[in-house]
Amino acid sequence: MKICDLKKCTGCGACRASCPRKCITMGESDNTGTIRPMINEADCVECGLCQRACHVLCNVSSSRPLKCYAARSADELLKNKGASGGIASLMYKYMVNRNIFSMGTYFDSYSCVGYKEVCSEEDIEWARDSKYVYSDMINVFEAYKEKLVDGMECVFIGLPCQVAALKRYLEFQKVNQSRIIFVDIVCHGTPNFKHLREHLNYIERKKRKIVDEVHFRQPKSNYSFSCYSAGKKIWSRTMHGNDTYFRGFSLGLFFRENCYSCSYANTNRVSDITLGDYSGLGTVEKFVGDKSQMSLVLCNTERGIEWFNKLCNEGMVEYYLRPIEEAINAPGNPQLRVPSSKPIQKEMFDGLYLRTCDFEKSARRAMRNLFIKYYFYLPIEGLKYVIKRIVPNRMKRVIRELGE
Repeated sequence: MKICDLKKCTGCGACRASCPRKCITMGESDNTGTIRPMINEADCVECGLCQRACHVLCNVSSSRPLKCYAARSADELLKNKGASGGIASLMYKYMVNRNIFSMGTYFDSYSCVGYKEVCSEEDIEWARDSKYVYSDMINVFEAYKEKLVDGMECVFIGLPCQVAALKRYLEFQKVNQSRIIFVDIVCHGTPNFKHLREHLNYIERKKRKIVDEVHFRQPKSNYSFSCYSAGKKIWSRTMHGNDTYFRGFSLGLFFRENCYSCSYANTNRVSDITLGDYSGLGTVEKFVGDKSQMSLVLCNTERGIEWFNKLCNEGMVEYYLRPIEEAINAPGNPQLRVPSSKPIQKEMFDGLYLRTCDFEKSARRAMRNLFIKYYFYLPIEGLKYVIKRIVPNRMKRVIRELGE
């Protein structure tokens, strides 16, 4: 039995959660580590409930943004620790202090990125981090269903396809959604976790240390990709620096296949609130003031406006009402209009990877031409790259020691 077109499958797991016979498992469907549903045909009775729960096959309600804000946390600590203006962090803080159920993504460098409940302000530390990789949400469906049935107020923060998956699942299960707020994060695409794990293996071999902590977009570090071992930073590269995974992500080289035809990368949003980086601030209407660490907040429904106003009325947010078209048409957030385009080198990467099972070599070779083209428009970063390549390692160590 086929559930949906595998090229469009997001690997959400709603089908698995909906199967009455528990004959669907989520696992790697190909040698690139793509997580998709796998059906035990011997136990399947073809009841069709998995298809009815699938957001790819069913229309999920969406709406055009009603209001647009440039915003950042009024709490300096949350603002400085969070990506952009720390809006997601203050949302978690608001929920924790009011017993509102929410889940956030945590990073296990050995197995996956998954979801678990955010119970305390300490949990915000791991929930706030950006994770530029596929995340497993299999435990999300039953958790939110249980809390909503019990009458608890809930908020779900996730990628647009994950919001759509949870909305469709709750609708299919006939769960009242009047007590849940959906928040989506503007998404460029997600690579398979297998690629990231193999890149971490490369770093561990290079540094001869075990990576036990990973951060993307750390503030005050040019939003670098950083790896830690026993609390000590052993690897740090910017998105435009010499890191195979981070650079490949920025070029869209090895996203999951469904990301290139994403149904939710457009102006109509499936959530009540959309969060992202504020690109293009002041391009449509003059903005006077500090533009740093500014988040984009799109309120897409009346419920979204009402809920965001609660944060503002509590004095938690510094916010500025902006023209909607300023955010929608900004070059930095094209996924508010169209999905990420598939590079022509994607096929080369997949072919090389399937033959060699070597992520580093496959990505570097596939990015060779992309890299040259990319840095033609970024001469400063390109110069840095060239210098790093020609300066002897011994001199690099001396420079680092002088800096310390």
